[in-house]
Amino acid sequence: MTSKAISTKEIAELLQNTEKQLQALEQEIKKLEKSINKTFTNEQKELVKEFIKASQEATKNQEDEVAINKIGKSEKELKEKLKETNFSREEIKKVIHRCENLVELVKQLEKMQLQTQIEIPTNK
Repeated sequence: MTSKAISTKEIAELLQNTEKQLQALEQEIKKLEKSINKTFTNEQKELVKEFIKASQEATKNQEDEVAINKIGKSEKELKEKLKETNFSREEIKKVIHRCENLVELVKQLEKMQLQTQIEIPTNK
């Protein structure tokens, strides 16, 4: 089975559909693996997903201490598992940075979607 890279727009569309979020995360993980020329273990893939989900939750609830603490815990665990399989500091930074960029992209797209859904009343 071969996989094809999908565009940022396609990723955004997938992330809007709850059922397809997992597929979008899998695609992002594949792109990330390709960009650092390494393959994640299944455990590392799950940790990447958990980190992204924790970051999304904290972004939505910026005052939620539990969500914010979950990011730190998730990031620490991800870094430790990556170190165990000889990821360099630079590669680990890149993984974390790409995850954070994805979360920010989703946040911006959700904001844009909300703005386009606002109906402007017209005078008749």
